Amino acid sequence: MGLYLGVFLVTLSGLMLEIGLTRIFSATIWYHFAFVAISVALLGWGAGGFALHVSRARIAFTRERAALLTLLYGLSIFFARQKPWGLPRSMQLGFGQILAPILVLCALLLVSGKPRGQPVGPYAASLLFFASLGTGFIAVELSLLQHLTLLPGHPIFTLSILLFTLLASGGLGSASDGRRPLRDVCLAVGVLAAAYALALPRVVPALLPLPLELRIAIAIAVIAPLGFLMGMPFPRGLRATGQGPFPAPSFYWGLNGIFSVVGSMATMVAAVVAGFTWAMLGGAAFYLLAALASLTFGSAAGGARGVSAGRKGEAYGS
Repeated sequence: MGLYLGVFLVTLSGLMLEIGLTRIFSATIWYHFAFVAISVALLGWGAGGFALHVSRARIAFTRERAALLTLLYGLSIFFARQKPWGLPRSMQLGFGQILAPILVLCALLLVSGKPRGQPVGPYAASLLFFASLGTGFIAVELSLLQHLTLLPGHPIFTLSILLFTLLASGGLGSASDGRRPLRDVCLAVGVLAAAYALALPRVVPALLPLPLELRIAIAIAVIAPLGFLMGMPFPRGLRATGQGPFPAPSFYWGLNGIFSVVGSMATMVAAVVAGFTWAMLGGAAFYLLAALASLTFGSAAGGARGVSAGRKGEAYGS
């Protein structure tokens, strides 16, 4: 029980820190860049998963070590309270400074990830699948919150209520025992996100005369189904890893975090150039790409599970 409580408190503190930093950034730098706080937090969690993947053979996981890491995490929040530096003089220089370490991490992942003696095709399909999920999720999330921000009437409500709804419904989707193929789930997310991107700019202004409570209820009802579906592909994909041509789940956790940052930057650029409707359509396209990658990834994962089960049966028989 204590372990579950600790996970809940760490997750809650991370969400509270994201919300606080987002509000600070929205007042100190360009508004679109406020959402960098969310993507950088995901990058940190992804980098942590990558560190566990690299060091799992040398460092054993214990509750004492987890407690020490949690304490260090709490102390590090002090540095997050320092005054933000603002936007660099050149936007291109700023993007380069962010992209450089991301590309280095991505290169390390690709070089160290592939199991030896395994085929490249299924491994490449798994990379495409999880990278598309990371990019598509953050693009759809940021665009959806931006489309619905007028309904609650204040950005604080957008983050505290709508973001909570998206993450909570995504958690329920992750915990659900879905029996539909990964391809169908990713297709459903892509189609629903595209429909929202085209419909919300026309529907939301018509809902503004309604009372605040009703507008919030409508926003929650709109977000929950999409969030539920968006929460399903990632954990189901993770369950298929760690065997055959696929590295351990921590590898894909880090990969997903890295491309969440890439997706947030791409969403900001798309929003500035073409608007959040096109940014959300781009996120939907990445889910369609994940559905395409799941055809190879899913079949290879099923074959790897069959081989693993056969070897276990032989071991028990002997």
